[in-house]
Amino acid sequence: MLFTRVSGMQRIINSAYTIYGVAAIASILLSLWINTHTVLLNPDAICYLQSAETIHDQGLLAAISLCDQSQWPFYSLLIAGGVKVTTFSYEHTAIILNSLFSLLTVLIFIRIVSLFNDKKSICWFAALIILLFHKWNGIKSDIIRDHGYWFFYLLSVFFLLQYVQHKKWSNALMWSSSVMFAALFRVEGIIFLLLMPFFILLEKQQTDMARLKDFLYLNSLFIITGLVLISIAVLHPHIYLGRLSELGVHLHLSALQTTLIRPYVIAADWIGHVLFTRDVHDRYLIYFFILMVWYVSIVIAALSLIYVALTLLAWQKKLLPPLKNARLVLWGHVFINVVITFIFLIEHQFISTRYVLGLALTFMLWIPFSLEYLLQQWPKKKWPLILSLFFIGLYGIAGIFHFTDSKQYIRDAGDWLNVHVPHTASLYSNDYQVMYYSHHFGNTIFVEQSRFSDLHVLQENKWKQYDYIALRLNDKTLSDAASVLNEMKALPIIVFTGKHNKEQVRIYQRIPS
Repeated sequence: MLFTRVSGMQRIINSAYTIYGVAAIASILLSLWINTHTVLLNPDAICYLQSAETIHDQGLLAAISLCDQSQWPFYSLLIAGGVKVTTFSYEHTAIILNSLFSLLTVLIFIRIVSLFNDKKSICWFAALIILLFHKWNGIKSDIIRDHGYWFFYLLSVFFLLQYVQHKKWSNALMWSSSVMFAALFRVEGIIFLLLMPFFILLEKQQTDMARLKDFLYLNSLFIITGLVLISIAVLHPHIYLGRLSELGVHLHLSALQTTLIRPYVIAADWIGHVLFTRDVHDRYLIYFFILMVWYVSIVIAALSLIYVALTLLAWQKKLLPPLKNARLVLWGHVFINVVITFIFLIEHQFISTRYVLGLALTFMLWIPFSLEYLLQQWPKKKWPLILSLFFIGLYGIAGIFHFTDSKQYIRDAGDWLNVHVPHTASLYSNDYQVMYYSHHFGNTIFVEQSRFSDLHVLQENKWKQYDYIALRLNDKTLSDAASVLNEMKALPIIVFTGKHNKEQVRIYQRIPS
């Protein structure tokens, strides 16, 4: 009887439904915890939410040139649609939408791993590493379009793996559909749509005619969509295509001089000047080496050291199970991700870790097989698996629980302004988020924020044109604001202070003379 109960429990634990169900519940709980413990919207969220509100109230055309992110408006359009259906606030609708995308990303990640090996322990490991992915959890509360992009990116990987296995046109159609949806969130999706079919041409075990057939299958939906867009552009040349025009500039060979080559040359010349290197080729090589080290450090920061170590172990031991043309698909995605993000680094001399999370998610597909390999060493070698799980948990906790200073004081200051400052009163603030939470600016926030960020606009008694002044101050901005504060010669009516009193928002009211 006891054996029957144990075996029955084992079957339940190892059921695929149990794995996906537990992963889904864990994802929902993580999203709930992280979002309820986040007090301040990320700066990009302001653009998305204002765009969504503008779409809801005035239509798409009114929002498309509102701010930088609104030029690619699908995400804001989804938020606006969600508000219309649910009547929730724009912020809550965006949080629910992002939580849904996070849940779907977890499930599709596990499903991709199961294509290689559906052994239950491997699927549990897949659920563990995606749920405890520290950098991803660290930005889970951010209202950004990347959440939708990451889901559809992984969904496209899944369908392309299915296609190279079974060669069904339906899988090719689903691949192109999912990658086009990814492109609706981030323009980089178009690069995958353009380039991945060329990687399929590298299959060695097919005739030229079969490769051409694959290429046409994968491009069929893109060709149809391209013809439609070309027709619209010809018939209606005045229509604004958002960041599609920007993509066209980047793909144009003549633009490489200003967008890529020139920034590289300027930076390399500066490096050569600092190092007193006269040889031009040495300058370029040194700067390229610096960029490579910089780029690798960003990828490692995105993955974490333990995930990097487990990925390298999988490569060294060749632990990824053989699946027809799967390595071609995965390494094709790795290559395109690296090219896109490395070019961005050269062009902007900067790249956020979240921009390489697509690459990180691809690398992570190897990790469950490393953990399974370490499990097979049990009980002869216990410490490698125990140590790996310990560091995975440690990084995971760091992504879920935030130990940095709370920004509650910024939210409180903005909320206070919203309640106590009449909308007919003029208001100045040097902080973008305080301005947003004051609900005093509407769509003019994007123009005023750029102007207000410089405290010098208050000098020479220009502060007198505002009824209320909300200054976010720290050690640096306090010195910048010293001359203005001396001119005002007034005490703040209320002060909101951050942890350790290092940062504060002071609110002043001008007393009419």
